[in-house]
Amino acid sequence: MSPEEAKGVPRDVQLTVQDAGGRVHLPLQIRLQELRYEPEHDEIALREVPAEALMDGSIWWAIVVFASEIDMPATSLPCS
Repeated sequence: MSPEEAKGVPRDVQLTVQDAGGRVHLPLQIRLQELRYEPEHDEIALREVPAEALMDGSIWWAIVVFASEIDMPATSLPCS
């Protein structure tokens, strides 16, 4: 969706990111990725991620992109 098209979508139904201070930011792009492991390789996956990140043989993570430092200063945000 282009920024022009997004302007017509009400803010309360747009996907946003809330920072630790409670401010809400509209991301430019959100990308979800899944990495799948066979059960016999779980120990390999757990070398890189916390145990709770591995669910049914898959690890999911989100990559959130903002238009600029003004939209969202570079920081590490926990996913929940």
